[in-house]
Amino acid sequence: MDNTTTTTGDPFKGAPIIHSYTRADAIADGFLVPVQVELSKEAGLAYPVAITRAAWERCVELPSDPVAACGQDTTGRLWDVLWMARCAVTLTVAMRSERDERSMVQVPVLVRNRGTRPTTERLVMHCGPGDCPRPVLTIGYPEDF
Repeated sequence: MDNTTTTTGDPFKGAPIIHSYTRADAIADGFLVPVQVELSKEAGLAYPVAITRAAWERCVELPSDPVAACGQDTTGRLWDVLWMARCAVTLTVAMRSERDERSMVQVPVLVRNRGTRPTTERLVMHCGPGDCPRPVLTIGYPEDF
């Protein structure tokens, strides 16, 4: 007779949660910066958007270099990030097969932080559940995820 037992289902069902770190916690801690809903919708992004602190500091905040900052503002720089994210999603969806279920797309953004020559910042945008099952978008550097 076999004395082994088999279990099916979730082995953690009913187990106490030891620790959780929610999207709301990340926003409260400053790791994520929420984007105004109106601006993200205007850019064509249907879900709530947040940007990681590292991406915000390098791609949205105005640079300390007065030459690089000339003619720029934070709303315009944020718009550039959101618009490039929207374009990346559109292009990626058009190129993927129906079976491709990846939740992250690459978002290259030209940013002028020093002098007059822009550099390319290679961001990614992730789509997944937020603190509830509804989808949210998070933009940042690959190492932020």
